[in-house]
Amino acid sequence: MIKILVPAKMGTTLEHLKRSGRHVSFPNGTDFGTIESTGDTVVRLRSYDIPVETIARCDVGLCGSDCVQEQSLEHELQFQTIATFKYGREFNTLPSLDLIAPNDGPKSIEDIKPGNVILTEHPNITRDFLESCGLPSARYGKNHGNPSDPKKFEEWCIENGLVGIRIVHGKIGALVSIEKGLGVMVNETGTTLRENGLHVVSRIYPIETVLIVNPESLRTKEPEIESLRKDLESAYIAICKERESTSVSPERLS
Repeated sequence: MIKILVPAKMGTTLEHLKRSGRHVSFPNGTDFGTIESTGDTVVRLRSYDIPVETIARCDVGLCGSDCVQEQSLEHELQFQTIATFKYGREFNTLPSLDLIAPNDGPKSIEDIKPGNVILTEHPNITRDFLESCGLPSARYGKNHGNPSDPKKFEEWCIENGLVGIRIVHGKIGALVSIEKGLGVMVNETGTTLRENGLHVVSRIYPIETVLIVNPESLRTKEPEIESLRKDLESAYIAICKERESTSVSPERLS
């Protein structure tokens, strides 16, 4: 038997497991469930925490590739991916991590200036992206050698020729709209952008759902993990055949 982690707010992963012959039952609305056919344990967890928790105390995890990349950069860890699936919260839509701004804000990377502050749940990916564009950056917070006052942080960034990065957990679109600032967020259908009068300045990269594994578990439970991987891949092929396309919806705002 193996322990599987899935995102708490991503029903497609549970449907994927079900289609692979692994229906999960969560008694009394808890986040701790079981698969009757295999006896495996399934735990619903915040997506961002799945990579580290997989190697800390579980066997495999299903989550977004952005979470894996961010945690890899944050903790200098290497996560082992054994399968990749092109879906997000919907099977027919591929999310992406995007740099966003208000419709009357910056139109391109060249428009971003020192003192601009980017709100995001992905500070490390954002930093690397900015650096790849020739934009040095600094992360807000008392442990990063800059002012603890957010307004003084912006002034400090201007003085030092830096783009600021500030961590915000959720509702980034609304905050960017209110503050007339910038954000890096997961964009799946474009609804959040349309509702808040925002547009994509730059697409950082597409996000896929990945199956990651605890290396120790792969050594001790390889038959069970390999069976899960094969069944998920077969189920994914069947899911794709039932839909007209697995590409990004044409109505998505870009």
